[in-house]
Amino acid sequence: MSEWAIYLEFKDGSSAKFWRGKVEGTEFIVNYGRIGANGQTKVKEMGSSDKASAELEKVATQKRKKGYDDSGTGPAEKAPEPVAAVPTVKNKKAKYKIKRAGKTIEVEIETEGSSIETEIEETLDSPEAAAAAFDSVVETLVAAGYTKA
Repeated sequence: MSEWAIYLEFKDGSSAKFWRGKVEGTEFIVNYGRIGANGQTKVKEMGSSDKASAELEKVATQKRKKGYDDSGTGPAEKAPEPVAAVPTVKNKKAKYKIKRAGKTIEVEIETEGSSIETEIEETLDSPEAAAAAFDSVVETLVAAGYTKA
């Protein structure tokens, strides 16, 4: 498969980004970034094509819940959007992995223009521990004044 199976876009204020995904054999492949850029590509070996397809659908559903729209077949068939001239600032990106006390935390943080994007994945010993950690994070965000989108 050479075409992207799913192409989604998110536009809000100055934010304009895309996410696309596909399955090749047993691999789940995504490409994402700012609209007009090539973006970053990640490949995840899933062990079977059924698992890879299920992961593609799961992640696409999560993206849609975050406000991403199905936008046709992707940027190859769309006219490029005009981009305002902005000062050149080097974007930053970092990835950290911490293992301690029965859990693993992976954090990716990246700047792109005036936006900062973070992705955090925490792996715990059990579903119960994950649910408790989830509740703790939500409680902390609400206490800091965040509201559910």
